[in-house]
Amino acid sequence: MALVTRPPPAHDCSHAARLAGLRHPLAPTAAFVVGTALVTWVAVEIAIIGYSNEPPLQAIYLVLGVAILLGAIRWLSDPGLPGLHGHTVTRA
Repeated sequence: MALVTRPPPAHDCSHAARLAGLRHPLAPTAAFVVGTALVTWVAVEIAIIGYSNEPPLQAIYLVLGVAILLGAIRWLSDPGLPGLHGHTVTRA
């Protein structure tokens, strides 16, 4: 049960943040993977052990995961932001 109650390893999140800080071409994909992992982790945890709001860590991690995921989706879909192609496209 202890494995279910912990979020994905913090080093995964820090690697994605480091890639974003370096503006690495894989940063949007790393952010998408981390956001998806966090949302999936919380959903499985709630399904297995139920929702607990004392303390509200499940809600906090769920909101954080959704925010990371939405940011990554925007990052991947906006041609004006650096992405896998490695350069920035300016809009006319």
